[in-house]
Amino acid sequence: MAQHGQRLWLPSFVPHAILSAPQDGCTLFLEPAHADLEQIQQQLPTLPTDVTALQQRLPQLSRAQPLDRRVQVALERIAQHLPGPVPAADIAGAAHLSTSQLHRRFQSDLAVTLRGWVLWQRLRIALAHHLRGHSLTDSAHAAGFADLAHLSRSLRRMFGIGAAQLQGLQLRAA
Repeated sequence: MAQHGQRLWLPSFVPHAILSAPQDGCTLFLEPAHADLEQIQQQLPTLPTDVTALQQRLPQLSRAQPLDRRVQVALERIAQHLPGPVPAADIAGAAHLSTSQLHRRFQSDLAVTLRGWVLWQRLRIALAHHLRGHSLTDSAHAAGFADLAHLSRSLRRMFGIGAAQLQGLQLRAA
């Protein structure tokens, strides 16, 4: 189903493709650990379309309540493992949760699965590495992807664009 509009909300892992965008359009990817998803959805129709104005408004859309301490510990432990493998049992143990409780906490607190979070972090690492001037292949390896094709499939699954499409974008990390 095609959707058009100045502001569209697309949750992660919802199959989609960006077929065309205006010259001055922007796509914003929000960190689930920091964004207040309900507030953003409510304010979506009134959010500025200008990138500078939007960046100034983002702090107002942050989580009002801090994450559960166990989830914070899990996020820190994941960061320690990356770009290598991230064993769920180790993350759960560090957070003093069972593996099933850890998975439930990620879904309820972050609205993303543990695997989805790890993938999000790998993509962030790869994109940040690429923004520092490295090739996409080097960036894929630096983030723990097997190869550029693995990175490209993951980008397409999460964001609706492949690695080849990154070349034509003006990317910025905020």
